[in-house]
Amino acid sequence: MLYVAVSCLMLYAVYVRVVASRKRLLLQKELELYRQKQAFEEVSDLKDKKIDSLKEANLQAELQHKSEELVRTTLNIVRKNEMLMDIKKEVLGISHAVGEENLVALRRKTLRLLGQIETNIEHDGDLQAFQTTFDSVHHNFFSRLEEAYPELSNKEKLLCAYIKMNLLSKEIAPLMNISLRGVEISRYRLRKKLALGEGENLAEFLQKFSK
Repeated sequence: MLYVAVSCLMLYAVYVRVVASRKRLLLQKELELYRQKQAFEEVSDLKDKKIDSLKEANLQAELQHKSEELVRTTLNIVRKNEMLMDIKKEVLGISHAVGEENLVALRRKTLRLLGQIETNIEHDGDLQAFQTTFDSVHHNFFSRLEEAYPELSNKEKLLCAYIKMNLLSKEIAPLMNISLRGVEISRYRLRKKLALGEGENLAEFLQKFSK
């Protein structure tokens, strides 16, 4: 009986040691799996951060490119409008100098040329390119402006864009083919349509509008 009892105790001791050993192995495996999971998550986070960083860099590069394109388009409009305004002045001078009694045909031609110049100023591909690029850079500024203030004319929307670009009135004048005084009058009318109070700044309002 004693031998049986001792044998049972020894078998139980072996069993306990085996069970304890298996538990240790399981714990070690679980710990190893946890460490591997942590390492994987760290690598994954690092990759995500790199991807986000690359995306951000690409977005910044694209935004920079569009901003430069916007500046080039604006300068093209300025140069083109300044040239057309000079031609317009010369043609007006010729038209006023011509006597209707003997050179009616020539006067008609100059007036027709004036009409073509006006059309070119009003309906220009550069303006469409400007609006498209400006919308890309400034989060659909024209679309939001149209939705919020549908009563604004196309010229008033362009004026909003130029003011948002922090252009001075003397810089806006050739862009819109109007005088400096005309820009100031347009700004005043724009304030009325946007329902701005006396103390509200038009440029600050437009800067915050599309954000």
